[in-house]
Amino acid sequence: TIKFAYTITVLSKGRQMGDQGKEVTFLERDMKNIGKDLYGKFDATINMFYSFGFFDDEKDNIATMKEFYNSLKEGGKLILHTDVSPEMVHSKTTQTDAVRELVDGNKLIILENYNQETKRMEGSWEVTNNFGQVLHPRFFYSVRIYSAEDFTEMAYDSGFKDVKMYGSFEGDKFKKNSKEMIMVATK
Repeated sequence: TIKFAYTITVLSKGRQMGDQGKEVTFLERDMKNIGKDLYGKFDATINMFYSFGFFDDEKDNIATMKEFYNSLKEGGKLILHTDVSPEMVHSKTTQTDAVRELVDGNKLIILENYNQETKRMEGSWEVTNNFGQVLHPRFFYSVRIYSAEDFTEMAYDSGFKDVKMYGSFEGDKFKKNSKEMIMVATK
C-alpha cells in the first residue's frame, strides 16, 4: 500500500471539520461503478495528479469517466488534472525519470517510459534512504495517458456538454509544451 502526505492531510482536515460540527462523509466506492445513490449529488468531481487511466482495460477507464459525469448535479463540473500527456511527452515537458526528496528525508526514485503503441506510461517507484538502502521495494505500474483530444472526446461521449482544456491553474490555454493539462467539463 502506498500512502501520500496529501491524502493524510485531506483526511485530517475532513476529520477536523467534522469535529467542528460540519457534515463530512467519507465514502469508499468503486470509481467504475459508484452506485446510483450518488448520481447527481455533487457540484464538482475532482481527479488530480495523474490519477486517471490506471485500469488495464480501456472500458474501465471509459466507465470511470461516465461515473464522473453521473456523480454531478446538472451544471456540475469535472476537474481532471494530469502532468502527463502524449503531447507533453513528445515536447519533453514531462519528466519521466526523477529522484524526489520526501518530507522525511528519504528519496523517491521514479523511472518511466512512454509506450507509443499502447499509449501507456510504464513506470516504477522505489523509496530509499540517504545511504541507498531500499526502504520500499520497486513498485511497477502502467497507466494509460490521454491527449487533450482523447480526453475531450471521452468527456463528450460520456455526456458532458462543455469541455475546456487548460495548461495551468492560472487558466492558460493548453499547448503541447504545457507542464500540466487541466480539463474542466460541465454536465
